[in-house]
This record gives sequence, C-alpha cells and structure tokens, in this order.
Amino acid sequence: MKKILLLEDQAGMGELISDFMGRRGYKVDVTSTLEEAEKAFGPEYEFVLLDIMLEKGTSFPLLEKIKREHPSMPVYMFSGYDDQDFMDEAERLGADGFIPKTMGLDYLIDFFLSKTGPPQEEEEKEL
Repeated sequence: MKKILLLEDQAGMGELISDFMGRRGYKVDVTSTLEEAEKAFGPEYEFVLLDIMLEKGTSFPLLEKIKREHPSMPVYMFSGYDDQDFMDEAERLGADGFIPKTMGLDYLIDFFLSKTGPPQEEEEKEL
C-alpha cells in the first residue's frame, strides 16, 4: 500500500483528503503542524502533500528540507490561494507540482494517479 504524508492544518480538509485517498488504496498519515510533519516524515512515503498556508507560517521550510535530504521524494504543494508568488516559490524550492484546492478532490486524485500510477493492492494472505 502506498503511503502519503499529508500536512493540512484544517482538520476537516485533512480528514476529507485522507478518507478520499484511503478509499483509493492509499494510507494517509495526516499532520496538522509543520513540527508534526517534520517528525513524521521518512523515506517510506510514496509522496508528500503539503498545504502551503499554515496557521503559523508556510510549509516551505519542510519542502526545502525534504528536497535537500531526499531530492527524489515527490512533494506536491496545494493551497486555497492561487497566488503566483506561492507557485513560484514552490517551484524554486523543488516542488513536483502545485494543486489549487479550488480544483476539487477529483482533480487532486487524478493529479496523483497521473504522477504515481494507481496504488498497489496489498498481497493477499494465504489461508
């Protein structure tokens, strides 16, 4: 099963994305602060999804750290703000994509599937 690290500071949105991705075969670890996401991150994740705007700043420091330490780790940024400066900064720091929240969850799933392929089914256990 593919694992995703999600940083989303709005609990309802985090649950919605986690449920939506979970129904499509992903295991989603949801964090709500930059500090939680930094502690949770590891190379076992298939990719990372970071909300740019957080209650206390942005997720750009985590993007920068991940790309410095694990340059091949796909990191996708998303935001409710279609701000060109955010998109430019995300690209400069090495983000693999930017998804406007306004596009909806179907777009989010289609975007991930186009980048990573469908999630793998867990091997069936023999009885």
